[in-house]
Amino acid sequence: MFICLQTDEETHERIEQIGAYVQGHYLQLRVFFETKTVEKVQEELKYNFFSFLASLGGAASLYLGISFVVMFELFEVVLRISLSWMGFGKK
Repeated sequence: MFICLQTDEETHERIEQIGAYVQGHYLQLRVFFETKTVEKVQEELKYNFFSFLASLGGAASLYLGISFVVMFELFEVVLRISLSWMGFGKK
């Protein structure tokens, strides 16, 4: 809503109307702090770029190593099943 006010008297009257509206429809909240001390929090990097790459490489090598172990275990199971199916198993 746009109102064009011409005189100072109209402006003063409109400001009083707005003030009365605000007092009747809004809540005033006063906050008091227990103490006036301030805690300063400062963030620091835990990882820089190179330590992040090193950690990533370590995790990748761990998972790669685990996958190789699983691959060899599966190969061993398939080999044992094949050998027992052919009759070369333990008697």
